[in-house]
Amino acid sequence: MKKILVLGIMILLAMNTFALRTSVLEYDPLPAKAGDFVDVFISIENNSKGDTGNLKAELIPKDSLRLAYGQEAVKNLGILPGFKSAVVKYRLEVTREAIDGDNIMEFVVRESGKPDQRFDLSIDVDNKLPNIEIGGIESDPRKILPDTDDVQLTVTLLNTGEDVAENLKATLVLPEDLEVADSFSNISLLGNLNGNSSAESVFFIDVPEETKSGTYTLKVLTQYTLNNSGANNFLEKELSFDLIVKPVPRFEVVEVTTNPADLQAGNRNVSLKIKIKNIGEANGESVRVKVFEKSEQPFEFDKAFDFVAPKLEPGQEGEATLLFRIKDDASIQNYLLELEIKSFVDDTVRTQQEVISVPVKTPINNTPDPFLLVGGAGIILIILAFVFRKKIASIAMQKKKNGK
Repeated sequence: MKKILVLGIMILLAMNTFALRTSVLEYDPLPAKAGDFVDVFISIENNSKGDTGNLKAELIPKDSLRLAYGQEAVKNLGILPGFKSAVVKYRLEVTREAIDGDNIMEFVVRESGKPDQRFDLSIDVDNKLPNIEIGGIESDPRKILPDTDDVQLTVTLLNTGEDVAENLKATLVLPEDLEVADSFSNISLLGNLNGNSSAESVFFIDVPEETKSGTYTLKVLTQYTLNNSGANNFLEKELSFDLIVKPVPRFEVVEVTTNPADLQAGNRNVSLKIKIKNIGEANGESVRVKVFEKSEQPFEFDKAFDFVAPKLEPGQEGEATLLFRIKDDASIQNYLLELEIKSFVDDTVRTQQEVISVPVKTPINNTPDPFLLVGGAGIILIILAFVFRKKIASIAMQKKKNGK
């Protein structure tokens, strides 16, 4: 008997707990208009004969509905007698992005000591306004790497509304790590965009060498006017999309040495060793170094290109050795040599320019060779000895002749 009594009490409590019903009683205007405000009246009914506890109600708008400025989401209802109802009023803002048709909102009724009761309510929205969305993104090149100029971004804009978006203008807004390629290359003027149609905006950006790899969020600010709203009465909508910058190797020249260490004009068989380090975020494949020869510089390269390593991982170093001769008329100064460091990243050729300094410190050595000096002196002595001997012989002959 006790079990039956307890079960009956539990059933009654359950009935009281879930005896509340809610519905949208009315709203004004009907249907609601996108881009306008609407007053919504919601009914809460107690379908049990017992009184409720203290009730609170909260409206949680979804989709493109928002509580109007100053509106409180929570309403205090107090005790609701059995078989009675209460009505609460909310003022909502219907955004221009509201879908044409039912727009959902959640209504929560709370009674102390009992589980929350949640209800999905909706209002009908009439939306014929233009609605601009991003339909697709394309980039050229497809893989975006640091140190890449004039990357073309083609953004497809959709007007999913019914009305025309007049004087449509799209402006690309970049994060600080990316740059606009040229003046106005981040602005696209599209004219009028009919409902349920699309248009392409083309932008050009630069990706600086120092840009880190990762995902960057770019924004597209769209501005347009409505029919008969005036050319200066622009509506705005901000859109966004993600752009991925791939990791790449970056090289730094960490050491330059020559043999001989002190270079002078006229040196032959000079070796130039260039040590580079990968300070980037990706492996460099098939790394090589080349020097650009310049006619105005006094160097003649016998080996202007060298293979560094089949792969340089981030943090690893490699060395290239170049060979050259210095012209006899080379001036005493520091000469700047331009280098090209080439590598492959996922079958993509990547080149990097660097400049190193090579000093010529002394002019050509005009001091005679010591061996030549000794040899020359010996020849002179032989000549002098020959002349002297001949002279002595002549004097001796003369004396002999005079003696006769």
